[in-house]
Amino acid sequence: MLRLTCQVHSFRMRSNCVRVERLGGKALFMHKHHHISKGTGSQSKREPYHQSAIDYAFAFVVLAFIVFISLFPLRSNDVWWHMAVGKHMLEHRQFITEDPFTFTVTGSPWVPHAYLAGIVFYLVHQMGAAYGLIVLRIVLVLVAFGLLFRIVKKADIPFSIAAPFVLLCALVVHSRFLLRPHLFEYIFIVILLGILLDGRRRTGIRYFGPPVLLQIIWVNFHASFYLGPTIVLLWLLGEAASKVFARSGKLASGQFEGNLKRLSILLLLMIAASTVNPSPAQFIFQPLTAEHRDLLTRYTLEWRSPFDPALRHGAFHPYYEIFLALSGLTLLLGLVRLRFAVFLLVGVFVYLSLQAHRFRAELVFAALPLLLIELKHAPFAPALVRFFSRWKNGPTLARTILACVLLSVLVYTARDRVVWVGTVSGRHPAKAFDFIQKENIAHRPFHPIGFGSYLLWHLYPERQSFIDGRNFHPTLYKDFIACQTNVTEFHRVIEKYDLDGFVLPAPRHSDAGMMNLHRALIRFDDWGLVHIDTVAFVYVKTDRVPTEWLDRNAYRMYHPITFGNVRPLSEEIPVFIDEITRAIEAEPLMAKLWGDLGEAYLWQNDEERAFEALARARAIEPNRPLWWHRTGILALQVGKIDLAIEAFETFLSVSPRSAVGLYNLGVAYAAKGDMQKAILSLEKALSIDPGYAAARELLGQLRRE
Repeated sequence: MLRLTCQVHSFRMRSNCVRVERLGGKALFMHKHHHISKGTGSQSKREPYHQSAIDYAFAFVVLAFIVFISLFPLRSNDVWWHMAVGKHMLEHRQFITEDPFTFTVTGSPWVPHAYLAGIVFYLVHQMGAAYGLIVLRIVLVLVAFGLLFRIVKKADIPFSIAAPFVLLCALVVHSRFLLRPHLFEYIFIVILLGILLDGRRRTGIRYFGPPVLLQIIWVNFHASFYLGPTIVLLWLLGEAASKVFARSGKLASGQFEGNLKRLSILLLLMIAASTVNPSPAQFIFQPLTAEHRDLLTRYTLEWRSPFDPALRHGAFHPYYEIFLALSGLTLLLGLVRLRFAVFLLVGVFVYLSLQAHRFRAELVFAALPLLLIELKHAPFAPALVRFFSRWKNGPTLARTILACVLLSVLVYTARDRVVWVGTVSGRHPAKAFDFIQKENIAHRPFHPIGFGSYLLWHLYPERQSFIDGRNFHPTLYKDFIACQTNVTEFHRVIEKYDLDGFVLPAPRHSDAGMMNLHRALIRFDDWGLVHIDTVAFVYVKTDRVPTEWLDRNAYRMYHPITFGNVRPLSEEIPVFIDEITRAIEAEPLMAKLWGDLGEAYLWQNDEERAFEALARARAIEPNRPLWWHRTGILALQVGKIDLAIEAFETFLSVSPRSAVGLYNLGVAYAAKGDMQKAILSLEKALSIDPGYAAARELLGQLRRE
């Protein structure tokens, strides 16, 4: 059984807790705070909690799951420009203060805040290529969460109790496990928080040295170095508030750090350490310009609120909301126990995460240790202990319940995941830029931001970028947005920057602005489509390339966006087939090309080749219903009714609320003579789209018959 010994509070006491002594079973919580009575000078030490094998098993399972959800190829475009910066600095042996990478704003003031991270990425890539970068990402993520478990251990909290909370945090931030310098930031936050929580045990150089050294490293690894002094400032203000309440006779146990003078000196040293970088003025003031902040918050998705409509399907829902509720509980417990440092620190990070969802990760790493510590000292903790102490093996029962919860969450979150350790994601425009380099075209191309980052790594210095993920130059950024809005701005930007090419995302991956550019380039004859792949399309200005080259490479008739809008003349069909076939030779795994080829063969009345092409499209994208729908339409047109019914039913199994699919299935059943099923399909189509005139007309005709 467990015996509860309650410590009577006094303003003379430096800490308060509920002690759980082990009599017959293992304690759920064991505190090791030193209780010092100034009146008697007596001192007693709590026995530290020793993590059991079960506790370590919990931690291992969570860390293994974190590795599992970190196994994916390189997806972030930013890693490429970071490596380009690292390579440039090592080759030129000097720091960058002016932008050398863009042909649009070359020479404009710019410094790479994360230059050390770029050098690390570049050196790792030199040693281990893309796989080395993937391993580095996993190591950085594991270090951050491993340090969280270290704080948990020093706070005498069993890993088995902390594990579900750590797992929740991993699910909140897993979409931020991209290889970018912010992974170092998460480690720095946890280290600094651990030092502050351990402040009473540190003296002299052990107190001031590590955080100052950490800040010097931080300022050269990531632009978030402001958070270092900010965390110390919030800690100082909170501890000062706790001390004020102590002097007024209130409960004095809210303090982590009794010496405010030391904290004040540490804050000044942290601010001074922020200037230890190659260009102090630019490092400090460059990210703080009003235009820079406005551009980021207006146009960059990661700087939007987690509740922005564009993020309603974000991978961090509903885990973020759950952790937000726990953060609210932490704020409440911090107030109840007068731990104002907890209240201020968690409150500020909650506010930041609500303003920009990228800060949910910072919230997690800053708030989780404080959450667990406050739960350990919460007023309901003794009641929880008493509840489980009713059974002989109460702690074992508690851990079993936690294990079941942990396992359920693991199974739920992992069920749809496919682990793929590739080199780089298929989202990068590798083939498009290889084509540009091989054919020596598009020396001044327009491209989206992510493509520019990839260009810097693969084509710089032979080619510079139009825009990329580094330098958010206000004029350039406004031009980048403006040319996507109307034709006048489109022509103005082309003339201003003397553009000779466009590298745009494939239509399937294009947003509204990029689709506007596609349509504009199709519309004007002085631009020609010369390369097609699943990721990117390349257009060139026709008067900037030789006519012979253009005749060999341009798609003069076929374009994936406009194909099928108007049936071509019979003499034009062979040209369509030739151009689609040429595109397939360059990109054989693009299902859209095979689907269009099937339709072109149908125009030529070549049914066999049409079905073969559509079968290839289905094989490449088996889960995309479009190809089953096209197969059904083709089968209807050539009289293969059973195949049409099978294709439409397969289509509807994936898209059950498609009124068009239900209508076509009704047509197929009617052609087969199964009027009952035809009427049922048409009625379902009308229930989904009551204004579907063709379905209503056919349904009326079948009922009359």
